[in-house]
Amino acid sequence: MEIFTEILEHEFEQAVEIKSKASLRRFINLMIDKFAEKKQLEERELALKNDFQTLLEAMNNGFSRMDIRFEEMANRFDDVNHRFDDVNKRFDDVNLRFEDVNKRFDDVNLRFEDVNKRFDDVNLRFEDENKRFDDANTRFEDINRRFEDVNKKFSMMFAFLTAGFTILSLLIVLMKL
Repeated sequence: MEIFTEILEHEFEQAVEIKSKASLRRFINLMIDKFAEKKQLEERELALKNDFQTLLEAMNNGFSRMDIRFEEMANRFDDVNHRFDDVNKRFDDVNLRFEDVNKRFDDVNLRFEDVNKRFDDVNLRFEDENKRFDDANTRFEDINRRFEDVNKKFSMMFAFLTAGFTILSLLIVLMKL
């Protein structure tokens, strides 16, 4: 800076008529200070521009990396969606199989219902037959009771006849004696 001051001082002395050397020195110092301030401002501005440029590049790099990450995530989500679609297809296939099995079971249930109806019809026939057998059993029980009554009467009559013959035989024997 000192060299620049001397050069300006020498050039002003040559170009302009100088009344006061101290005034010239102050004027040159003011000018140099202004130039120095301007240069510092320009350096600061350049540094700021460089900082902004660096920041902008870093942000752009960050955004680019984020875009790449988002694309990767989107690809991962697409892969996961494809997997879910595959799993959904498998579940749909399994559901179709279950529906087929349910249809088969419904068919089997209809067959069983038909068989149950037949068995119910057979059960009704058996119940009718059971009623007939119960009626026949009641008749046989009545007949058995009659036979038992007749058997009791016959047994009593035979006992009385036996007792009567025995008494008669005794009386005959006693009379012969």
